[in-house]
Amino acid sequence: MFQRIQNLAILALASVSFAQNLSSLSDTLNTEGLTCFLNLTETLVSSSSGAALVEALSNGTYTILALSNDACASVTTTNETLLGEVLSYHILKGRFDDSSSPVNFTSATSPNHTIGHTLLNGSDDGFPEALAWTQENGGISFLNQPNNANISVTKCIAVNGTTIDLCVINGVLTIPGTTSSAIAASNNTQSLNGLIDNISVLSPNGTTNETLGQFLDGQQGCTIFAPDDTAVSAVSSALPALESNGSTTLVTLILNHILNGTTLYSTQITNGLNLTTAAGESITFTTNSTGIFVKVGNTTAQIIQSDIITSNCVLHIINNIFVDTNSNPSAASSAYASATSAAAQQTAETGAITATTTGSSGGSSTSTSSSTSNGAEALPVVSRSYMTALATVVSFVVFGAYLV
Repeated sequence: MFQRIQNLAILALASVSFAQNLSSLSDTLNTEGLTCFLNLTETLVSSSSGAALVEALSNGTYTILALSNDACASVTTTNETLLGEVLSYHILKGRFDDSSSPVNFTSATSPNHTIGHTLLNGSDDGFPEALAWTQENGGISFLNQPNNANISVTKCIAVNGTTIDLCVINGVLTIPGTTSSAIAASNNTQSLNGLIDNISVLSPNGTTNETLGQFLDGQQGCTIFAPDDTAVSAVSSALPALESNGSTTLVTLILNHILNGTTLYSTQITNGLNLTTAAGESITFTTNSTGIFVKVGNTTAQIIQSDIITSNCVLHIINNIFVDTNSNPSAASSAYASATSAAAQQTAETGAITATTTGSSGGSSTSTSSSTSNGAEALPVVSRSYMTALATVVSFVVFGAYLV
C-alpha cells in the first residue's frame, strides 16, 4: 500500500503542495475502487514516459478521466511509451465542472460540442492534442471514437483539498489518428477516400512522389473543409471547364478549402468571423439556429459534421464545394505569419476551448492555440512543379464522380 501511495504521489501532481493532499486523492481513488487504474499508474511511473508526465503535472488544475476497471482491463502495459501517451490523453487541462455539488462534467448539448486540451502533445508540433465531447440522450459522450464507440462519463468526484477533478469513464479513448484515416472512417467522404491513397503527386521537395493522403497528413496546424460525397457529385458536371484554365486554377480551388496555420474548432466560430484561406481569399462564417455556414467567394456551404480531430489538423465536412479560383498570395502569407505568431505566444490553456477576440480580419479574429508548425508553411509556398502535380490531384477530387 505504501508503494502504491508513493507512486500515485509522483504521478498525480508531484509537488510539495499536492503531496500534502495525497491522502485525500488516495482515499477518493480507493473509495471508487479504481484498482486497475492505480496499477496502470504504478507501471508507468518508473518509465521515462511517466517522468515526462510527472513534470507536466507539476502545476495547475486538471481533470483526470479515470478508466473504470472494465475499461482499464483492455489497456496493454507492455509498451510504456504508448501507455504514457494513452494516459496523457486521459488528462484534461483545467476543470470542467460548474462548481456545483456534487461535481459534474459540463458539456454543450448536441449538436454543439465542448473541446479541451489534453496533456498529450503532438509528436510533430509539440502542441496539445484536443478532445471533444457532447451531451446527448441524457449522457455525455466523447466524439471521434472508432466504430462510433459510446464512451461516456459515469460519475465525477472532486478530490478534496486539491485542484483535481476525477471523472470515471467506461471506455479507453482513442488517440487522434491521421487526417487520411479520418477521411476513411467517415461515411460522408468515401468518394474522397477512394482517391487520396491511389493518386501519386510530386512532393514539395520536388524530387519524390507522395499520395494525396500523405500530403494531407503532412500538414500541421490546419483546418480542412472537406466536401461530402453529395457535394462532389452535385458539382462535378459543372466544373470541367476549370481544367482548361491551367493547373494553378485547380490548386487555388483546393487551397480555398484550407486554413493554413490555424486549427479552428467549432467552439471558436462566431457569427461574422472572417479569416483568410491558404489561397489568400476571405472566408466568412455565419452561425444561427440552423447551424454553421461558411462562405468563400460566391459559394456558401453548411458544416454538416464538425470537429473531426486528427493528429495534425481538424476536419469539418461541408455540403458544398467552394468554387473560388481567385487567390491573393500576399494575404495568404500574412495570414499564415499571424497564425504562427499567435500560436508561438500562447501559454498553456486550461478549460474549454472557446472563441476569444484577438483582432480583425486578415490573419485571425479568434484564438487559434492548438496546432501550428512550420509544416503548414508548405501550402502557400509550393513550387510550380508541385502545383502542377497537385492540380492533377485536385482535378480527380473535384471531378471524382465525373471521371468514374
